Amino acid sequence: MTRVYNFSAGPACLPEWVLTKAASEMLDAHNSGMSVMEMSHRSSEFQDIIDTCKARLKRLMNIPDEYEILFLQGGASLQFTMIPLNLEKHEESLKGAVYAAEGEIALVLYMKISEDGGVVNSTKVMRRFVAGWGKNVVEVFKEAIYNTYRMSPPRIYEWKKLLYNPAYEGEEFMEKDINLKKDAVRGNCLSTVNKTNGAVAVFLPGVAKRLSQLLDGDLYLAFTSIHEVMVHNANLVTSEDLKEVLADTIQEATTEEEYLSSHIYHYSQKTGEFTCL
Repeated sequence: MTRVYNFSAGPACLPEWVLTKAASEMLDAHNSGMSVMEMSHRSSEFQDIIDTCKARLKRLMNIPDEYEILFLQGGASLQFTMIPLNLEKHEESLKGAVYAAEGEIALVLYMKISEDGGVVNSTKVMRRFVAGWGKNVVEVFKEAIYNTYRMSPPRIYEWKKLLYNPAYEGEEFMEKDINLKKDAVRGNCLSTVNKTNGAVAVFLPGVAKRLSQLLDGDLYLAFTSIHEVMVHNANLVTSEDLKEVLADTIQEATTEEEYLSSHIYHYSQKTGEFTCL
């Protein structure tokens, strides 16, 4: 057999001894009695492989100890996500970061760097990082929006079930019709599957448009925290009444760290635009 030397940007050629060793351990890796393809990624055997790989990379590439080596599935771009923050409150920390502003809400680009037991660790993506990757900020931001939707799809929740039932998963509404409250001052609670930083859901592709279809009109949005937003039919409640309710809710139930906005937002079904009132 004639060996092909493949130098593509994705999978490329490897030394034959590496392939031979991998093949020999396909049924029994490191005397574990199983293939590396079968190991739990939380097992001590697999952790030994990761630790050894990191140590060798640091030695071969002279990587300083203050740098962390990440193993990311699907490449770095699939780890992009959006987190909503109050623009004024976080103005200093957002200098040089990639974000889009909707009124006083900043949709900030983050990159997931690890996940353990459901706890996600992430870091802001700075503009200088994107430039160093040779990518366009607009393209990266667009990827992040769709990745956020993919990783944490939007859901409608009932308040009582959300508060008293940890296992409650909410209602899917993008692909099926559900009955939304059209005249209640409390409105409809919108978040994501993960329920963390879920207020971003209303800015995800097609979500506000779909909600305006289900509610048959423009929307008023009250961001009770970074984790959820209350969605109302703008024809059946006034923004002044909602602002009073929002102020009371923030004072009684929203922590300083979770505060997002004290303004009511309007979504136009006709133009698809958001306005901070």
